[in-house]
Amino acid sequence: MGKHAQGPAKRGLLSWAEIAPWQRDNEFILTGYRRASFSFITSARSILEIHNETANIWSHLLGAALFAALCARFFANAELTLHTKVQDAVAVGVYFMAVIVCFLLSTSFHTFSDHSPEMHKFGNELDHLGIVFVMWGTGVSGAHFAFYCDASIRNIYLALLTGTAIGCGILTLRPKFRQPGYRTMRFLMYACLGTSLFLPLVHGVSILGWEKLDAAMGLESFLGLATINFSGSAVYAMRIPERWFPGTFDLIGQSHNWMHVLVLTGALVRLDGLIKVQMAWQVVGMESNLGERTATLLCIFGYGGLAAPFNARSSLSEDGVTKGTVAMMPITAKSLGLASALILLEVLLAIVKLLWPPLPRLHTFGRRPYLLLSGSSPLTSTAT
Repeated sequence: MGKHAQGPAKRGLLSWAEIAPWQRDNEFILTGYRRASFSFITSARSILEIHNETANIWSHLLGAALFAALCARFFANAELTLHTKVQDAVAVGVYFMAVIVCFLLSTSFHTFSDHSPEMHKFGNELDHLGIVFVMWGTGVSGAHFAFYCDASIRNIYLALLTGTAIGCGILTLRPKFRQPGYRTMRFLMYACLGTSLFLPLVHGVSILGWEKLDAAMGLESFLGLATINFSGSAVYAMRIPERWFPGTFDLIGQSHNWMHVLVLTGALVRLDGLIKVQMAWQVVGMESNLGERTATLLCIFGYGGLAAPFNARSSLSEDGVTKGTVAMMPITAKSLGLASALILLEVLLAIVKLLWPPLPRLHTFGRRPYLLLSGSSPLTSTAT
């Protein structure tokens, strides 16, 4: 122990034996502790110094900066403005905000944990509040896409998630509820938050099945996030690897560092799945609008029969979404190309008619265009 304490002591750092009781958390971290500063400026300056909180500070500070940059890029996407529903953008934005706030609160705690006993306690409460907030943001964004076309069920889960998160936030910040007599209440409230996080998934799988729910809300990335975060929590709880080699990982490589890295990794995994789901719903919306607009134009120009497949697409899309299916009946290049050609030709004919009114309408030439769109034949229809 003496060998490990000697180096940090030269940099003004303390050993486990030298710090105050309120600074003690992990007995396997033997050195690298900052002195109690009682100064916000001094604590803030320690961000640029080497001690046993440096890696904890920078892992989530850089994580917050990364998510802020990704959030700005997401909302700066040109297609987002044109085609994305506001609700979808808000759902993804809530997740971005929750992760950023969580990482910033964590960074603040590790930065100012050396300030004083009061600040250490308050910072720890904010750190836990950030965990509650990111759980809420993750659950809200997931429930939004899981029950995309069932607003009643979605709103029930959103209310449940919000209510339990508020309850956990109150229990986290109110000193009264930290007393031993409220231990059972605290356990039940956090258990409710955890349950409300996964209950929509169980419900969704029971209704849609695994594959359809994964397509609708990114189930695999959600479970990936949960698995990675659980692994990080387990590493932190068991104090691995410093438990096996006390003093070796004082400055970097300790369990708390690994937990931060895993939390950041899990957040990125979920973000990837969430954005893919948002983009999939965006494509559905774009294709649905394309079908509706094509059908409208065909009807305007007198091709009501040709509009049927595109109108059918719209109804099938809504039905498919209700069943949790993202991939709908495709509009083929052949049908869309022919419809576009007919519309363009009709516009040209309208212009030419200004010069030559007797020009006949294109659709009086026969039913051949309809055959190309529908794939049916008047002959086979008559025969049946």
